[in-house]
Amino acid sequence: MNPRGVTLLELLVAISIILVVSALSLPAIQGRLGDARSESARELIDSASLASRAESIRRGRPVELVARTGAEGTELLIRDVQSEAASGDGRGASPAAEREPPRRSASRAPAETRMRVWGVLPAGMRVEGAAGPRNANPNADPESPRGDAVPIGIFLPDGTAQGTGQAILTDGVHRLGISINGWAGGASFAPVVEQDQPEDERPALGGEK
Repeated sequence: MNPRGVTLLELLVAISIILVVSALSLPAIQGRLGDARSESARELIDSASLASRAESIRRGRPVELVARTGAEGTELLIRDVQSEAASGDGRGASPAAEREPPRRSASRAPAETRMRVWGVLPAGMRVEGAAGPRNANPNADPESPRGDAVPIGIFLPDGTAQGTGQAILTDGVHRLGISINGWAGGASFAPVVEQDQPEDERPALGGEK
């Protein structure tokens, strides 16, 4: 050990090296954190989709999966839905995706509609409609049939499902369209590409599933 200790110049050099290394590694760290949040959000949406399908089959009535802004972030809600389009007779093997899309089904939900929060997306992640984010209101009544909810999919008692085709998972920069498997009920994700966006600039949020 140097008996004279560390000089001011040596200390400044050491600090400079630390700052340079931190600046170089920060983007990689942020990227890994973003990927981890995206993966966690996709897994949560997929599990909520499968749970919605199972609940619809178990209870023998249509179930809807929606996302809405809550006090702790974007919540995934599983709730009953009542509509003519979603209450088919269940005959035949065609998936719900081949049927007429239910329109404003959530607004027709009866007062006794069951609703439960499946989970909350990681901080910074949210689900918005294809036309853009809704006017999220963290103070909105969680028992409101519609509120600022973004529909993700409808699940029928015969085991089939139908995605809305309008739900997008985003971190505010990257956007992933959410699709629902018409037969198995699981969720899949693909980058949303604007028509006027060059191919080499098309974003990806943690890859596809």
